[in-house]
Amino acid sequence: MHQFKKRSIVSIAWVILFVNVGFTQPPHFEHVMDSLRTAIHKFQSQPDFIPVDTTYINLINEIAYQYRFTQPDSMLYFAKRALGYSQRARFKKGEAFAIGSIAEYKARRGMQEAASDFRRSMALYKELGDEFSYWAVANLSALHYSNIGEPSKALDIYLSYLDYANKTEDYLGQSIALSNISLLYGGIEEHATALEYINRSLKASEKLNDPISEAIVSTNKVRYLTGLKQYNEALKLINLSIAVFEKERFTEWLSESYGAKATIYLEKEKYKWAIHWFHQAAALYDDKPGDVQGLSLIHLGLAKAYIQLNSFEKANESALKAHELVSKSNLTQMKISLAKIMHTIHKRNENYEQALASHELMANLQDSISSDENRNSLLMQQTKLDYEKQKELALAQKEKDLAKQRYINYATIGLGLVLLIVLLVYRRGTNIQEKLIEELSAKTVRLQENEAELRHTNQTKDKLFSIIGHDLRSPIAALQDLLKLFKEGDIEQGELMNFIPKLRKDVDHIWFTLNNLLSWSRSQMKGYRANPKEINLNEIATENINFLSEVAENKKIHLINQIPESTHAWADENQISVVFRNLLSNALKFTNEKGSIIIGIEDVSDAWQIRVKDTGIGMDEDTQEKIFNKDSTITTYGTNNEKGTGLGLSLCQEMVTKNHGAIWVNSSPGQGSTFYFTLPKDEHILKKAS
Repeated sequence: MHQFKKRSIVSIAWVILFVNVGFTQPPHFEHVMDSLRTAIHKFQSQPDFIPVDTTYINLINEIAYQYRFTQPDSMLYFAKRALGYSQRARFKKGEAFAIGSIAEYKARRGMQEAASDFRRSMALYKELGDEFSYWAVANLSALHYSNIGEPSKALDIYLSYLDYANKTEDYLGQSIALSNISLLYGGIEEHATALEYINRSLKASEKLNDPISEAIVSTNKVRYLTGLKQYNEALKLINLSIAVFEKERFTEWLSESYGAKATIYLEKEKYKWAIHWFHQAAALYDDKPGDVQGLSLIHLGLAKAYIQLNSFEKANESALKAHELVSKSNLTQMKISLAKIMHTIHKRNENYEQALASHELMANLQDSISSDENRNSLLMQQTKLDYEKQKELALAQKEKDLAKQRYINYATIGLGLVLLIVLLVYRRGTNIQEKLIEELSAKTVRLQENEAELRHTNQTKDKLFSIIGHDLRSPIAALQDLLKLFKEGDIEQGELMNFIPKLRKDVDHIWFTLNNLLSWSRSQMKGYRANPKEINLNEIATENINFLSEVAENKKIHLINQIPESTHAWADENQISVVFRNLLSNALKFTNEKGSIIIGIEDVSDAWQIRVKDTGIGMDEDTQEKIFNKDSTITTYGTNNEKGTGLGLSLCQEMVTKNHGAIWVNSSPGQGSTFYFTLPKDEHILKKAS
């Protein structure tokens, strides 16, 4: 009965290793092989075909894998081909895969040299950094060690794999490792330890939410329950596993579960039911003739059942089939069971000589296996103790490393806090410094602005005093002296009347100057703004022509207004009147007698362009650059020695600018001058421009 306890979840390991293949179930075998043959033929028919192509090698490896149960010799043939091509192509992944297939072939036949092939495959996967495949092959290698009587080596691999699976939180890996460890302990009759590991394996497999994995582990647990004679629980659990395998058509483990169920009935002495389920299992092994161990167990079970039913002929038939399978293997435990069965059959057939030979063979094998089991038990215990010791040392070292790391962390945190404090202090000082610099810069800017404002105020004051001292004081003083002479009788009334035209001219000059001075003073005030509204440009031009008509008549100058009567603009009426008055006054001043001054206008899209053109003496470029500069005062005498204040044109520029316009001049000496300025047509256009 114990032979069945040594069966491992090899199929899971191979599903892990060959996960990229995708076809693992015998019902699809022919379909899979047809697809592979088609792909192989397509490759070989290409004109530039070379067998060392890695894709072609992968196909060969896959064919070998598909043959692992149905045609093991074909599996070996294709695996060797894939190995040769991989070595020629230096394709290490293909080489590792092919060697793994060869090792599996040898392991299924109990050949000891399979171990070296497993190690070669594992070494290649380790070199490639493919941990997934490395541990899959390692599991198969451990299974082989278990089957050839070296369970301590198997345990060492399973324990290492369990550590890896725990670190990577690989629940499938945990389930595989724990289940296979339980099989090892079951093999040396330590059922309590085996159950402990198999139950832990079940808990891991439940996390996978994979019914097949859980059913596989449950099938292994059934064997321990059977050994402990807990038949009812074992039957209940194996029926659940069989239902899963049948639903999923997972025939590889369906045969295992049928065999496990047959063993339960064999132990319960229900031999007919045992024979039924052994035959069910044997029928499925037709699809995997390469599994020597599994099929041998079936025939041994049948032989035992037939003996109990006194069907010795059938028992002998099954025993001979088992002998044919195990005779060339190293499966010692099955050889013992076979020798015991043959002894019973030969004794029943009164063939005492062969019965004695079978008995002696059984005794020799039992002595050997008893010694091996004792040695293996000790080795497994030693392996477990070494593993636990290494684990404790590793934990101690880890604690030591953690303590060291904690000190480093504390020191790093402490240093970080110090640096943070220094940084905060530095940052605070920097912020204070930046704030002081900003305040100082702001104060410097304000001082510079105040200085500029004071300088401008002084210039304004100087200009104001200059105008008052010269342009206003002189005519007022002359008027005062004339009135004083008249009052004291130094001149007669008739004589006074001769001075009236001169007095009027002086008074007009004083009025004009005061008006300009008032407008200019307002423009220098902060917050002074234009008060725009709709104005009639023709009317403003006409008013200023009338105002200056006497001056024009004295110099016989023609003043012509060409602005249409209904021409409207959006501007401050008083300011634009000042502009017209100063431009006309300036033109009259510098135009010779019998000259002309024309006020015209032109439509320039969103604005009006007004021009004041005279036939006067003109000006050079240097004078043109200075006349609109408010910081420079140019006072020039006119053609009849008329004197100005120097405010007029700079005042015009300020007034035009405040009304969102521009002013400029076009002049040449002796060719007269034309002054231009622009004004917005209406409020909508002004807002759009803003």
